[in-house]
Amino acid sequence: MSLSTYTIRQIADMRERRVCTKSHYKMTCSCCGNTIHRGDEITQMIGIKGQLRTRAVEGTTSPQHNDPYVYIPTRNRWVHLTCRPQHFQDWRWSPGYDAGMTAYSQNLSQRINIACFDPDWGEDLADIPHPDWTWQTDHLSEAIIPLQRMVKRKKWKKKVFDAVTMLDKANEEVIYKWQNDHMYQVSGYLRLHFPRKTINPTWPPCNEGYRISWNKMVITAARTLDEAYCNWKFTWQLEIFKQLRKKYAE
Repeated sequence: MSLSTYTIRQIADMRERRVCTKSHYKMTCSCCGNTIHRGDEITQMIGIKGQLRTRAVEGTTSPQHNDPYVYIPTRNRWVHLTCRPQHFQDWRWSPGYDAGMTAYSQNLSQRINIACFDPDWGEDLADIPHPDWTWQTDHLSEAIIPLQRMVKRKKWKKKVFDAVTMLDKANEEVIYKWQNDHMYQVSGYLRLHFPRKTINPTWPPCNEGYRISWNKMVITAARTLDEAYCNWKFTWQLEIFKQLRKKYAE
């Protein structure tokens, strides 16, 4: 049976099934990530993926694709009735996620527009459903946020331990009294004890370039640790500092 032999009622039924139907299979919803069970209400995502195309014949026209009453099946995914797919736009001034349409959400939008602009012939606005949509970004957040936290935790720990390593390295290079005095001040400020070195007063004086680079290394590491300690937000961060102070206890 060709598409043109369907009755208007049959075409309307096809479109209604695309808008809202019950699932005959068990599958995964690509929006919320939950399982669609048999009997759950589902709707189809809007798009032209896998849309049938009529064969082109020279000298003839095929108005079916422009005819709103002709049902053209697609292979678009099915989602829960109140799920809303989203796609990321990065070409705008403020990149972000835009809402995609499903057959159900598009149907509600059209009905709301008719009810607002043509109240005499449209439905009553209060009779049109206003569902609480489940957005795809909610599902993405559940997967992405723990990963982001794990990455941030690794970066924070690396920054702290790299700073401690720099102070250890600086302490190993202590051979002058001014270095020893500087490490003593840093130890008291950070409450991390670095072993005192034996200073040889007969050691030849250092050049200015080495003194500047050594001081810069110590100051950078001390500021990093101080900032990390003053701005801690989670208990595990405080525990790391407790472990460090226990390790470097006097």
